[in-house]
Amino acid sequence: AVPEVVVTLQSGIKVGISTRGPTAIRLRLHAQWHGSFDSPMVHPVAEDAPFKKINDEHGVGISTGVGSLVVSKHDTIVLRSKSGKLLTESTKLNPEHPILTMTSNHGKLYGRGASPEDANQLTVTHMVHPQVCNRAAYAPYYYSTDGYAALGAANETKSFKFPVVYASNGTHINWHAWVLKGAFELFFMPAATLAEGTQAYYALIGSPVVSPRYAFGFIASRWGWRDKEYIERTVGHFRAGGFPLDAIVIDFEWFTTETDYMFNPQGKNWYTDFGYNARLFPDPQRQLPYYRDQLHVKFGGLRKPRLGNMQLLEQAKAKGWILPQAEPGGRWPPNMAHSYAWHRNLNYSDPQVRKWYGEMIKPYIEDGVEFWWNDEGETDFFTFYWWNIAEKDQLRMMNPSKRFFSLNRAWSPGMARLGATVWTGDIDPTWEDLRGTPGMMLNWVLSGAPYVACDIGGFRGQSEALLLTRWMQL
Repeated sequence: AVPEVVVTLQSGIKVGISTRGPTAIRLRLHAQWHGSFDSPMVHPVAEDAPFKKINDEHGVGISTGVGSLVVSKHDTIVLRSKSGKLLTESTKLNPEHPILTMTSNHGKLYGRGASPEDANQLTVTHMVHPQVCNRAAYAPYYYSTDGYAALGAANETKSFKFPVVYASNGTHINWHAWVLKGAFELFFMPAATLAEGTQAYYALIGSPVVSPRYAFGFIASRWGWRDKEYIERTVGHFRAGGFPLDAIVIDFEWFTTETDYMFNPQGKNWYTDFGYNARLFPDPQRQLPYYRDQLHVKFGGLRKPRLGNMQLLEQAKAKGWILPQAEPGGRWPPNMAHSYAWHRNLNYSDPQVRKWYGEMIKPYIEDGVEFWWNDEGETDFFTFYWWNIAEKDQLRMMNPSKRFFSLNRAWSPGMARLGATVWTGDIDPTWEDLRGTPGMMLNWVLSGAPYVACDIGGFRGQSEALLLTRWMQL
């Protein structure tokens, strides 16, 4: 690893400066000294760039091929481009309070993510609190037209909200982190344009892999497939009418016979988390290959990040595998008063959980389940990330050359390098949601999710002919 330049402030507090990947300069900042950590968001496409140490009358820092970062004699952070142009400078550092204030020349900030409230706004107009939610995702990232991009990272998460926020008033950009015992890092990426900044960002969080070809086609998904005959009749209508159909997704009903929304923390002893509903799949070992090879339709199974079976829950709780928090209720904004699945959500950040989960889904992959539709994983900011790691690791053990693909209701930066794509959540069949969808997709692309889909025509309620036509055209 490239060594780090450690700077001791006038207060006696230390900060660290180094590079991460080919495009980023890393600043480690906190009152308690910690070594660097590996955030799930960060996985550079190349090795850490070399740098030269700066130690002169202006301060101490590093110079790289993309720019320089120096702690001045006055304990401010100074970021410059590779040509020496001043991009931003902080106020005096006080790591005992994890707030970093950077100057701005009325720079416009892109790449925050979006919710229905700001889907049609590309620039930051309010405080950004990174989080995952049904119909919303915000990232601890921005590109500033001052000439650089920035990603904030912390090694603590305890809920669907990330413990880092930022806001701009035009002349200053304020970062704040709530990491009482953890560490806070900022990755600066000098870049003259939004395009260059976005490229530098993806070089830091990992280049997105290309999904399998069928993922770019039409996927028919619904909640309410009735039985085997209904599945095959529906696929038959597509084929007989000459309509494109590349894959189907089936909700809860493919693996169990009842939803678990009203279950208590103990679950129910008859519930099946890892099986088949015999009405839809009386013979999955024959059906799934038939759909794939004869009907040329891939099958994706919807999954939840939790358990409903009483015996499995008892085993998981005994091993400490369950998160204490629940799934936030409602859509945007999240409603904790209506949260559900308390003490039933798996903690996928635990390697043992991922290994066990991989073994549980192995029979599905053997039978012919091609991809996963991961739903309601907003239990922690990184649940979707670690959940996808479990799924991808299992596929790799079984078929190293097969492309991994999943659809997820929310995301955190870096997931695209796994093959994880996203959709925009439970939208309504309304003109308002149609108008907001392109902006939502573009905002998510700029903030770290390059492959974004949506429920064409809406998820809740019934669409109508003109609206559905316009949605298809879009």
